[in-house]
Amino acid sequence: MSPAYFPDTVQLFPRPGFGSVDWAIAPNCPGRVSFQATTWPAKLYQTDGRTVIQPHQLVQIVGMQGITLLVQPITELDRN
Repeated sequence: MSPAYFPDTVQLFPRPGFGSVDWAIAPNCPGRVSFQATTWPAKLYQTDGRTVIQPHQLVQIVGMQGITLLVQPITELDRN
C-alpha cells in the first residue's frame, strides 16, 4: 500500500537549499523558483506579510507543501 498524500502538509528540510526566483513571490501570490536544475512553484514561508522577492534574487528553500517549495529571503547572516 502506498503512503497517503496530504497536499496541505508542510515538510521542513533539515538543511535549507538555495534557489533563484524566476517569477516574483509575494504574500498570497505564489511565484516560481529554479532549484536543483528545474523550476518549481514557490510561496513565502513565515515572513512579515510585506516581503516581495523579485526575479533573479536568491532565496532559501526551507521546505515543501505538496509540490510547492517554501522560501524565505536570504539575509546577510545567511550568506556567512
